[in-house]
Amino acid sequence: MEYSNAEKINQDAITALEKQDFHIAQDLFRKNVKENRGFISLNNMGVFYFHEGMELKNGKTRCANKLSLRFLLAAEKYKHSYANNMALGTWFFEEGEHKTAEGYFRQACSLTPSCSGYNNLGATLYLQREYSEASLYLGKACSLCEGTDMIEKVYPSYLFSLIKSKKKKKALSVLHQILSENVTELETAMSLKQDVFIVSYLCNDMQFAEKQIENMLSVYSVDNTIMAMVFDCLIKVGKENEIGKYLRHQIEHLEGFDFNRNAEIERIKKISKHASLRERDISEYSYFPSTITECCYIGCTKHNVDIGFVL
Repeated sequence: MEYSNAEKINQDAITALEKQDFHIAQDLFRKNVKENRGFISLNNMGVFYFHEGMELKNGKTRCANKLSLRFLLAAEKYKHSYANNMALGTWFFEEGEHKTAEGYFRQACSLTPSCSGYNNLGATLYLQREYSEASLYLGKACSLCEGTDMIEKVYPSYLFSLIKSKKKKKALSVLHQILSENVTELETAMSLKQDVFIVSYLCNDMQFAEKQIENMLSVYSVDNTIMAMVFDCLIKVGKENEIGKYLRHQIEHLEGFDFNRNAEIERIKKISKHASLRERDISEYSYFPSTITECCYIGCTKHNVDIGFVL
């Protein structure tokens, strides 16, 4: 296959990037912008600056987010693209500008429906407390997601959006469906073990939640807020006698802290004894949905970027 000059420079830049020759990749992306200014060169320069920062001559790297945005917005003027919209949506999401991010993720989904696009749109809506609409798009993301890594990222957000939408029965139903259909893949999915417990607890399925405690704590260190849920769950299923065992487990975990260790140990002891403290901590629990970062380099044939590839 013969490439134009612009395509050749772009492919060489992407090849250097894959080899982690970041300085060479940066020089080639810059060269392409200078010699072949257009949608592809501008988008890829912006994506590079966002993910890699600016490579300096002294070997150091500095943040180039503002410069990244300039290139991504300049590319947008040439063409509406799934990859460019995903890149811009991610940029504004990371800056906490969720309403603007929402607009770009909506455009991306309208161009190419994808698990990543629907997930990220749902995440921005969740953080704006539009829980019902968030659950709609996160449900669509779930229908398109494949692989354990994607399940770990997408399904928890969907479950928590259902809970926030006051659809706890549906959340439990979806949870048990995930577990039954993906049991082999999820045996090693450590982060999901915590989510399974929390979702079960928040949906008031204390019997099932209690069965997850040992499994969760054997592989995962949790904060005092989740331990408050553990203690409350044990009390509600009539296993108060096991609180001491899990209290000791948490103290051992906290003893490894360098910061505020003694205060946290005293706090967990009080939480184990006082219902009012448990209720306060549990009421302050908040879930932060995950976004899926894609390779948004145009011309990256390895990642088939216009469909989307998770980095």
